Amino acid sequence: MISLRGSYFIIVVLAVSLLFGANSAFAEVTIVPVAGSQAPGCEKTTDGCFVPSTVTVNVGEVIIFSNTDSAAHTFTAGTPADGPSGEFDTSLLTAGSSYDLWSPDTIGEFPYFCMIHPWMQGLIVVSGSSTTPTPTPTPTYSIPRGTDVTLAVGSGAPGCENTNSCYTPYRFTTLVGKTVDWFNADSAAHTVTSGTPGNGPTGVFDSSLFMGGTTFSHTFRAAGTYDYFCMVHPWMIGQIVVKGLSTPTPTPTPTPTPTPTPTPTPTGTISVSTDDFQYSPGDLVTITVSTSKSANVAISVIGPSGDSIVSRSVSTDFRGSGSLQFKLPESSQNGSYRVDSTATISGSKVSATTTFTVQSTSARISIISLQPTDQQGNAVSTFTKGKLGFVKVVLSTDSSVNSLVTINLFDSDLTSLGIGSFKTTLGSGQSEMTLSFFIPDYASFGKGDIYANVFSDWPSQGGVPLTGESSTQVRIQ
Repeated sequence: MISLRGSYFIIVVLAVSLLFGANSAFAEVTIVPVAGSQAPGCEKTTDGCFVPSTVTVNVGEVIIFSNTDSAAHTFTAGTPADGPSGEFDTSLLTAGSSYDLWSPDTIGEFPYFCMIHPWMQGLIVVSGSSTTPTPTPTPTYSIPRGTDVTLAVGSGAPGCENTNSCYTPYRFTTLVGKTVDWFNADSAAHTVTSGTPGNGPTGVFDSSLFMGGTTFSHTFRAAGTYDYFCMVHPWMIGQIVVKGLSTPTPTPTPTPTPTPTPTPTPTGTISVSTDDFQYSPGDLVTITVSTSKSANVAISVIGPSGDSIVSRSVSTDFRGSGSLQFKLPESSQNGSYRVDSTATISGSKVSATTTFTVQSTSARISIISLQPTDQQGNAVSTFTKGKLGFVKVVLSTDSSVNSLVTINLFDSDLTSLGIGSFKTTLGSGQSEMTLSFFIPDYASFGKGDIYANVFSDWPSQGGVPLTGESSTQVRIQ
């Protein structure tokens, strides 16, 4: 099991201190997740997975959801079995961020859970108040002029996919070179990410998480059909169709009298290479540059995640030759690395690029088991439409390795019902993780397929497979 419970006591003390301080001064209640709750286990303790796990407030009091954990979470009204109920939903809260605020206006009990880690559950009990508070209206946004696609109000909960109305319009047609504007009219945060829930992001465009009342724009440079979805709410899908500009028939022009072409001023040249095309963490890399004349050359090595690994300069000799060496860290990420070289030669800026890959051979990782389960981790053979299904995967590795675990679910018609992912550093030994899927009403009855893969990173970001694919089946009813 992956566990981060070492700082549990400190987090709990801090959370309790914040809670009582807020209640006494501002009539606010702060709820935080237990440290390490992204792995199952906290639900079996007396404290639960949220602090406090059950809280009683009056109508009109303010509740703040604060993510003090190292992993991202959601605070979503409802239960894992019945799905979101709609009273509140923070969407994805990254580590260190807060959701302000929810103020209940009715008496009752409001269960809530984390949509990413459904074993995390809590309860808010709302009692009467001596004064009737003014309910906080759900924010409404005026759609800016020129908006092409609108993220519909209420699309943070399943349902809009039945009428293709999560993104409005579902399919938008434009021309090459045009910019498409998406406006989030919903109260929940969403993403506009190229790709599909079944296959993951393609890397063409990605808004990241953007809040209600804000706009995301992207300019399309090539014709084609671009599927996209929301990574937080994968039932939200849309499509952009980009058509090429028609080329008018040119008007014939008289053949001009040739003008003598001046002899161009010679420009410099540069090339860059490495002593191998694939390395392992800890290997020594030699970079060689050649220029048409002696020059100072800037060298930059960019990793798979876009971060700079090396930034140095090398001076070429009178023959235009130069080189430098560096050692890859043992913690180097698997994937494709880019080497950029730039210099000024004969007054002109010249550049060259090459690539190499890093593939760790030290860690041996395997998928031990893959099975559909209920919320408690017990094996099941069926998933029910309109409910949440759970998939548990057990992995084994002989040393620490950075990994991206993906789970794909398809119905009997091979329609993708979603993709779940978990990016983490696996420690030596066995690790177990459980991902949840909402089974939509449009899913076909019969045997569905579940596939598990382990990559070094998203393939679109240069990731490579670390294991073979594992699969199993579940009946959808």
